[in-house]
Amino acid sequence: MNGREITFLERQRVELNLAGKWSIRRIAKTLYRNHGVISREIQRNSKPSGKYSAVYAEEQTKKRRVCRGNVRRKLDKDERLRDYVLSELKCGRNYCNPKGCA
Repeated sequence: MNGREITFLERQRVELNLAGKWSIRRIAKTLYRNHGVISREIQRNSKPSGKYSAVYAEEQTKKRRVCRGNVRRKLDKDERLRDYVLSELKCGRNYCNPKGCA
């Protein structure tokens, strides 16, 4: 992910400014964010009714983070592959050794 994530405080400001009928560009400017970031935040995290809520947006973001955290590494999933890699690393052959690669 590039840049920094939108904070809950920023989400609250987005919600308040949307209620005040501010444009996305104006909201982005006050938060020192690109207007595309704010637009994407509103599209991605609005309620099914279309209304933006900071609390709902925060919940949605946390759910996505939990799902993203369940991705397992290839060596954790495949025991045979893990055993092969470990045996090759322990073997002491030149191509396993950093000095042999240099």
